[in-house]
Amino acid sequence: MSIIRHCSFLIAVTVALVTTAAELQAVTLGFAGSHLDIGGTLFPGGGPADVQNYWVVPWRSEFNSKPLDADGNDVYGSAGYALFATTSTYPNANLLSGEQLTIEGDDLFPNLIDLPAWVADSQILSSKMVGGYGYSLIDDPQLVNGYRDFNWGDSQSPPANPPHSQSPYVKIGILDGGDVLGNSDPKAAPAARWGFEVGENAPAAFRVGVMADGLDGSVFAPIEITLTHAIENTPQSTISSGDLIPNRFVDVHLFDIVGAQPGDQFVFAAKAGNSVSWSSAGIAGFTFDLLPAVAAVSGDYNNDGVVNAADYTVWRDHLGQTFQLDNEGEGQSPGEVTIEDYDFWKSQFGMGGGGSVTSASVPEPASALLLIAATLIVAAPRRGRRS
Repeated sequence: MSIIRHCSFLIAVTVALVTTAAELQAVTLGFAGSHLDIGGTLFPGGGPADVQNYWVVPWRSEFNSKPLDADGNDVYGSAGYALFATTSTYPNANLLSGEQLTIEGDDLFPNLIDLPAWVADSQILSSKMVGGYGYSLIDDPQLVNGYRDFNWGDSQSPPANPPHSQSPYVKIGILDGGDVLGNSDPKAAPAARWGFEVGENAPAAFRVGVMADGLDGSVFAPIEITLTHAIENTPQSTISSGDLIPNRFVDVHLFDIVGAQPGDQFVFAAKAGNSVSWSSAGIAGFTFDLLPAVAAVSGDYNNDGVVNAADYTVWRDHLGQTFQLDNEGEGQSPGEVTIEDYDFWKSQFGMGGGGSVTSASVPEPASALLLIAATLIVAAPRRGRRS
């Protein structure tokens, strides 16, 4: 009896260790890369509109190829988007002077937000917003979605010149300054800009783009962007874009999130260049696109395209049960979840993910301890009724 008690304790401790590691790494973050200088547009574009049409960044239109667009339709933000402190004053894009705004915003510089249904909540985390300065013009996401409306300017006053050449646009604003979390100096460390929480029915994998640069001075743009995964406001893992080189052309930096569950939180932060003597590192907006279905990966028990700690959770919840794991390895017991399935998962940990740079690290849950505990249980003498 003492052996069985001891084994139960070992199992409880081991499961606690594995659970802690698994919950900390259940989500995989990846940096997919940067789409630099979209459309070749530069602040402040052409203009005025009655002389020549403005240059408009075609982030929503099919005017240019977007090799990092996750769903392949050459439109960033097909699943949703968020833009901050925008300006819409056609035909004079520079009608309003620049203004420093609080995070509550201003009717003259509205936030344009249309998030996916599976985003349960979002929050501006920067200490301020800025709008109305001579920043770049971009496709208006309310009017451009997968096409470039060359006739839009014809109905305006004055009309675009030449005719049939103006795309609906808004001027970007930015989230900048310090952040509401207490970081007042984005030169020292990335300052939080925006965050969101995942709700029900989230896709297995999605890509978030961060729009930056395209400002009236490259020193106002970030030199690094980070994405942090958090659970109940506690950071779990962080991934970086690496060094960025602003040049006043609009860029989109894209991050992949795989295996997000309801309640997972994600925070984007930006770091300013050391040459800036005041708060900066401005972020213009965010885009959401779904990643395509992923190829099967052995050991990927929850079938999300990557072998990580989320698969351990599936294994743990069905250990000893009659249950068919997805992508089970050869030589395992089909339809039955065993210790061998755990060891196979560990041998495959980190596989998949589409080749992105990931933040996941291999958990060390002491599989040998599990085997010892299981062996002791099997070997423990059974009480029998005396005849």
